Amino acid sequence: HLYSTLFIDEIRASEALNKNKSRNQIGFNAGASITDLFLPYLTLGMEYTRINPFVYQNLIPAQTYTSQNYLMGDWIGQNADRLTAWLKYNPLPRLSTKIRLDYIRKGEDGSLEDQYYAEPQPKFLSSKVEIQKQLLIEAGYELINNLNIKASYFKQAGIIRPNLQTSTVPNEIRFGISYGF
Repeated sequence: HLYSTLFIDEIRASEALNKNKSRNQIGFNAGASITDLFLPYLTLGMEYTRINPFVYQNLIPAQTYTSQNYLMGDWIGQNADRLTAWLKYNPLPRLSTKIRLDYIRKGEDGSLEDQYYAEPQPKFLSSKVEIQKQLLIEAGYELINNLNIKASYFKQAGIIRPNLQTSTVPNEIRFGISYGF
């Protein structure tokens, strides 16, 4: 299973390959997964997401891709990338397990002045870079049709968006129950 997406915020098609004049403000992701790898019901996957500088940002507030100051695009924001790898396994018909690793890099958000007047545009991750690593281990079980219980352990090192990640703790243990989801 292969997939990808492309988000074009702004691009100068005539200058797309000119490093001194290009304004390739794009975001993209690409991923792949394979199921029944070595074992039945074992899925291995990997995904890469990259958001170039100035994506989601605009001089006109109505074009900033935000709502209540939260990004409507990827939460990592501009000038950032993320590599995600996961392993899912269903050893029993109603039991699911998952391990996910995330490695995130985030450069500083660019200024509106740099966005509109700097030539060449600042390079991807050219400023101070923050790094965040995440690990998720999760197990879920369907007790009866549509009644699920779930437990997980989440470990995080580093913070890349301090204004958004205000209550981040390095280790979390979560328990949940849901019906119909």
